[in-house]
Amino acid sequence: MSQILSKDFIKRLINDVKYIKRNPLHSNGIYYLHDEDDLMTGYGLIIGPKDTVYENGYYFFKFNFTSQYPHEPPIIKYMTNGGNVRFNPNLYTDGKVCISLLNTWTGEQWTSCQNITSILLALCTLLNDNPLLNEPDVKSDDKEIPKYNTLLEYANFDIAICDVLNSDSHLHYSETKFIHLFKDIFIEHFLNNYQNHLSKIEKMIQDCETKSKTKYISIPSYEYKGKINYRILLTKMKETYNLLTSKNK
Repeated sequence: MSQILSKDFIKRLINDVKYIKRNPLHSNGIYYLHDEDDLMTGYGLIIGPKDTVYENGYYFFKFNFTSQYPHEPPIIKYMTNGGNVRFNPNLYTDGKVCISLLNTWTGEQWTSCQNITSILLALCTLLNDNPLLNEPDVKSDDKEIPKYNTLLEYANFDIAICDVLNSDSHLHYSETKFIHLFKDIFIEHFLNNYQNHLSKIEKMIQDCETKSKTKYISIPSYEYKGKINYRILLTKMKETYNLLTSKNK
């Protein structure tokens, strides 16, 4: 049975979608597209902010609106992980997003004054240079922060850039629609930043004591673990570029 939607709900949601179309956040690396066939669904892409461990990564969020909007927030699912990497203390591997604005964490709660734009800006603030500090009681001198940042920086290149461009298999619940909707945006962005990616990875190789060896990073207290091999990452980045450029010839 299809749900009955009030005129007020429809009017407000359409107005909010129109607002972000008229006032896009592209200069912040934030993009939003609403589903043309399903009024209750929207899609967000945040390109990782400069000078953070998420820089130039492609982070997808699915918006599921309820008939109570704007009196309650939409349900947001975080999609760029494949269920394997905890990219942020506020972003769970099952797709749950925990922030006060969405009424999923303590703090200032959602009000009907908020909209799609304010949600996307709040999500963008999560992608900062020391995300472990988003955890309650974690201090800036926590010894786990450098390890976690190293793991995230690697995963950003490996999953949030290369895997996004290579296939849709990393997307939670096999949501291929994100790839089709934002493909032109992130391919152009990748090609413009490719040489910068190579330079950063090559510097990581020079700085890494283990060189070609695989390095394992474990943070038991936060249930984070992963392995890194910068030479394998460099090869993967080059293969990703070659695949894209060969398709466009």
